Amino acid sequence: MGKQDKADKKFWRLWHKWVGLIFSIFVILFCVSGIILNHRDAVSAVDISRSWLPGDYKISNYNNGIIKGTEEFKDDSVICYGVSGCFVADKGFNNFRSCNNGFDKGVDNRKICHIVRDNRNNIICAAQKDVFIYDTVAGRWQKIAIKGNNERLADIVSKGDTLFVLTRSCIYQMSYPYDRAKRIELKVNNDYKNRITLFKTIWYLHSGALFGLGGRIVVDILGIVLIFLSLSGIIYFFLPFHIRRRARQNKQVRKESSFLRFNLKYHKKLGVNLIVLTILLAFTGMCLRPPLMVPLVLNSSKPLKFTALDNQNPFSDKLRSIRWNNYDDYWIISTSEGFYKIKDLEKDTVIKIENSPYISPMGINVFEQNEDGSWLIGSFSGMYKWDITNGGITDYFTGKPYKPTKGRPVGKVMVSGFARNIQDKNIIFTYDSGALSRLPGTPDILKQQPVSLWNTALELHTGRLYACFLSSGVNLFIFISGVLLIMILISGYKITKKKKHKDNNITTQNNNIKQ
Repeated sequence: MGKQDKADKKFWRLWHKWVGLIFSIFVILFCVSGIILNHRDAVSAVDISRSWLPGDYKISNYNNGIIKGTEEFKDDSVICYGVSGCFVADKGFNNFRSCNNGFDKGVDNRKICHIVRDNRNNIICAAQKDVFIYDTVAGRWQKIAIKGNNERLADIVSKGDTLFVLTRSCIYQMSYPYDRAKRIELKVNNDYKNRITLFKTIWYLHSGALFGLGGRIVVDILGIVLIFLSLSGIIYFFLPFHIRRRARQNKQVRKESSFLRFNLKYHKKLGVNLIVLTILLAFTGMCLRPPLMVPLVLNSSKPLKFTALDNQNPFSDKLRSIRWNNYDDYWIISTSEGFYKIKDLEKDTVIKIENSPYISPMGINVFEQNEDGSWLIGSFSGMYKWDITNGGITDYFTGKPYKPTKGRPVGKVMVSGFARNIQDKNIIFTYDSGALSRLPGTPDILKQQPVSLWNTALELHTGRLYACFLSSGVNLFIFISGVLLIMILISGYKITKKKKHKDNNITTQNNNIKQ
């Protein structure tokens, strides 16, 4: 072996040993959180106390999406809703009390998209998976079943005696007493091109959802493999110290030595045989965060044939919010591709509204019509006043004409909610800072609301949970982690292959000597 080969071998061995050892804990956390993300319904009832999380996740000044909107309740009170369910308060934002009786267990099951009143004055809300109507006599929410729906809900609107429930792909029309649901898929013109962002394609590939349940199971298995590789690497590093200590004490080490050989054998086998898939998993994860995600968000392609994205419904997993334009009598629909308008949901085809506000990929949070017919549009990319008639877009905070630039998922002001007629004024809520107007201190009942296990896993998997000590560097955490993981996998492969090549050479030499 030449000097260069020895140097390369030493480099890869040191890299695999020390970087792999230090980074193994992060790999385990990535894999465990990823498996949880792949099975949201299974863990929807499990909550995590905010006291276990960094300070940024504490509720202060009504931040972190705790208030998305409000609706008139009764006796001069309002019902407030957001990521932790519903709460009733007076219009001075005092005397908060829970209004979550009737929802399924778990804060993830009471994340509220929107609350409306029908023409019979019933209060109706859309949670993540179900629609609920409030029973004022019993003081609890009653579930309204939508037969045939297996998607998460996105929005709800009441028009006359009819509810229009928006999922991520279609609309359900439900007339009073809301015991039947008619499914409506939006129609498009012949020149409509069904395109999927490259970001979404990579996202589906990374989670395995691109190939349905089978794909997700394969990704889960790869996650378990990476967990085993990390744990077996840790064992291989520390167990020899234990074996040597017992040997010096003249104690039996047969079981420990046997386990060490077994551990190393399968560490090598799984690492080498599944290296292509594990590297693909790491690389696709890198693509879902900056800097690689930016070009993927801005570019699109046709859905891949024979995958979960290859759907006849042109708006499959693209719908975000819906409102009725009271001034011009047509529907306005917010999608991941922009805004559309349509007169009759069943008969007409949608028309793209070309000059519209840019909405953050995290979704629209404020969609309110003003008395003059204009609209307030708020998301993590900012807040705008939008005049659909003349196409004018004005920055809500500066009053200046403004057209956001696509590509940035968040703006300077991350708008997360809006409430009317609180203390005789309108209140804007941001995700990080909370209410932008002075309100009474956040009540304990809101501060004590937990975070769902699924959302905690999401924050951990995306690296945002480390922001408290990485600061602005958290944006590159996933990219750097992906590079490190790929290098660890490659270094292990190189070490194993070189060792195998060396053993084969020795065997060949021994055979030649015997001959």
